[in-house]
Amino acid sequence: MKIKLKRSGGLTGKLMSAQFDFELTKPEWDDLVEAIKKDKNPAVKKTRDAFGYTLEANDDEKTAVSINPSVIPEKYHAIFQKLFDGLSAQGK
Repeated sequence: MKIKLKRSGGLTGKLMSAQFDFELTKPEWDDLVEAIKKDKNPAVKKTRDAFGYTLEANDDEKTAVSINPSVIPEKYHAIFQKLFDGLSAQGK
């Protein structure tokens, strides 16, 4: 499954993204999304100039969901480490 992470906001507001293929099944994707949905984690406070993160599967905007990266389940840390390390300015 191809997974894309987008980061927006911050002081400059520059959109960053990373996309990689991972061995993730549809049920695993659903489990991951349910665990990290931003609207499911109300402890996240909206902060001025804070980053916002969106996760998307297989280049399908219908799968895009705002996420809270502070609640990523441990079993998915390697996926997100690769995505966060791969973030680069959109259009590069």
